[in-house]
Amino acid sequence: ATGGVQALGALDPGGSSRFFQPFTVSGALAGQKLATLQVGVSYNDKNGQSYTDTFTLTFPVAVPQSGPAWTSTPTPTSTPTATRAAVKRPQLLITAYQTDLSQLQPGARFALSLDVQNLGSADAHRVTMIAGGGGSPDASGTPGAGGGGVSGAGGDFSNFAPVESSNVQSLGDVAAGAHLAARQTFVVNASTKAGAYPMKFSFVYAAADGSTYTDDQVITLLVYQPPHVSVSFYRDTGPLFSGQPNLLPLQIVNLGRSSTVLGNMRIAGEGAQFTNNVILVGALDPGGFFTLDATVIPDQPGELQLLVEVGYTDDFNAPQTITETLTVTVLDSGQINVPTDGSEGGPVEPPVTVPESLWDKLLRFVRGLLGLDSGQTNPGGSTGPDVKPTDSGPNIVPIGPGKG
Repeated sequence: ATGGVQALGALDPGGSSRFFQPFTVSGALAGQKLATLQVGVSYNDKNGQSYTDTFTLTFPVAVPQSGPAWTSTPTPTSTPTATRAAVKRPQLLITAYQTDLSQLQPGARFALSLDVQNLGSADAHRVTMIAGGGGSPDASGTPGAGGGGVSGAGGDFSNFAPVESSNVQSLGDVAAGAHLAARQTFVVNASTKAGAYPMKFSFVYAAADGSTYTDDQVITLLVYQPPHVSVSFYRDTGPLFSGQPNLLPLQIVNLGRSSTVLGNMRIAGEGAQFTNNVILVGALDPGGFFTLDATVIPDQPGELQLLVEVGYTDDFNAPQTITETLTVTVLDSGQINVPTDGSEGGPVEPPVTVPESLWDKLLRFVRGLLGLDSGQTNPGGSTGPDVKPTDSGPNIVPIGPGKG
């Protein structure tokens, strides 16, 4: 009467749904006592993860009896045997997980947090979590089978290895529909390359009737290898002055063990104007460097924060940015003090140049021929450098041809 597929909707923990499906018995079952039917169930959890279970149902086969009047003859009916589908059992699933590091890198130590939920219809007792996969010799679903024990040494730890504790943890009991938080510390192998790596977890537990089960789960962890670079000045910047163009000698150095490809390097900051502050870096070999000579005009004196940004594409083709902050000191351009011995420094005023006429040049030439002072006249009418007399002796100024 149907296509053999029925939608049952949502099921709460411990809930049930009843449906009916008509069947026609095949003639191939003639002479058999039992008939089996496989039923497939597909469902999703609250996070959208899909699952598929297969159950086997068993039916007794009754052979029809023929007679003159087609009278029915009572025949013994076999009692259906309880199958695995009718047994209430726990079922542990990892519904969510996260790491305490935003990006896993080779050699990094991280803590993995797991949210484990019992989505079965019975309580799970003596739950054991095995990182890397494992099981119990008696995890067959049969009560009283085996003598206990957990095997967790056969997992794959080439990329992620447990630290601070073994890969086997006891989580206690989990009631039907309840959640349980589990935490395990791992270290990423230093030789692990960037990529997506699956990690297997096994949950070994027992039901109320003594049956033992093992549920295997697989999660995926992403490993990144970001560029290992250093951004700094390749020489001393010297004093920077407000309102004046100043040079910023920047460099970026590849400190990693492999080549890397970088995008644009850009320098910016608040309270200043920048020119020639963006450049494409490109490929850098191990130990290689790239320089950028930017120009900055600070608006005011004080501490100036310089933000350097370098773009690149990570191993999963997502754009990323490396940021570095540098600090420089900006002086007031109107207060350039030059200290002197025993006296305080004062502002240095630039010399005032007075245009010299042709007649002044001719007079200086004649004075030089006569052995007199031929120096250029300073503002105020004096010639030559201003030499103040001292208390130790007279003011002696050497004169000669062509000298002031």
